[in-house]
Amino acid sequence: MSEITRPTKALAVLAFLIISMIIPTVQVHADEDLVDESVEAPTEEGISRTSVVTEFNVSVTFKYEANKPELLNFQEAMKLFSRSLYDASEGAFRLRNVDIWTNMKNAGSSEIVIENEGGYYRAWTNRGGIDLPYSQVHLGKSAYGAQWNQPQGTNTILHEWGHFALYLPDEYEDVPDGHGGNISIPWCHNCIMSDGNFTEYCGVWNHNYTNPNAEAKSCWEQIVEHYPGAAANEPKSEVEVEQNGPVYNIPAEDPNIVLHVADMCVTAQDLTLIGTPTTGDTTTLYALVHNLDGLLASNDLEIEVFDGPRGDNKFITGSSKVVMQ
Repeated sequence: MSEITRPTKALAVLAFLIISMIIPTVQVHADEDLVDESVEAPTEEGISRTSVVTEFNVSVTFKYEANKPELLNFQEAMKLFSRSLYDASEGAFRLRNVDIWTNMKNAGSSEIVIENEGGYYRAWTNRGGIDLPYSQVHLGKSAYGAQWNQPQGTNTILHEWGHFALYLPDEYEDVPDGHGGNISIPWCHNCIMSDGNFTEYCGVWNHNYTNPNAEAKSCWEQIVEHYPGAAANEPKSEVEVEQNGPVYNIPAEDPNIVLHVADMCVTAQDLTLIGTPTTGDTTTLYALVHNLDGLLASNDLEIEVFDGPRGDNKFITGSSKVVMQ
């Protein structure tokens, strides 16, 4: 996982800097970027399971200028969500690469978006949205007041991802509470699609087949329909459900999470020019590169150099040397 560092200097041959992170965006498509691979799951209390693991590459966008605490919080939330997904699916699914953007960057192509909505914004998405154009998981600034890296936040993401990527339905019913709101009445015991206090998927042993509003197949039956490889992981009874596992090697198996930090800048007082160059000379310019939060997620920078304002399009070079110290 990417560690956040605070570099102090950048060395570049330049006249004017426009800086952005150079990490490529990874998009998710069910038929292209989901990678199936057979792995041997670690042993927990004598249980060894051979898993077909589907790894999701996910892009996340804040639809506003997220601050440093928000970015770090959601970075941690995605790590915990990956672990919860792995647990709930008995080793069938987890995240591999996560790119987190801010200030609307890639908002149209991200799988998860954080709306500029606080309070009790209700998360939502489309069932099977992973195969639908422009479909996304929509989250607010918090999970009904809880931080995203807290259990209520992680479980909310797990529930919505069940709709979006695993094609699962809701297994509860909203009924009026008599005060202008709703109360959610769960149909199944121990199913994240029924009750946010649970962290497993229902199977043939506990799916409510008699409820007139419930679908004819359990969550696990539907998962296997869309991901046949997960059949090796499907529990056949409640005894087979590993409530807190399987556990994989942490942090070695946690997703690679990259924070893309926008709006970096160099101010006049941050510049140190070496020598007194004249027209045609090549010179060295030392510059302090930073943003308002002093946050930089990588030493990889793309530098575009212009002679004068960028709008004049007097492009000089895009291959300037940058050394972060």
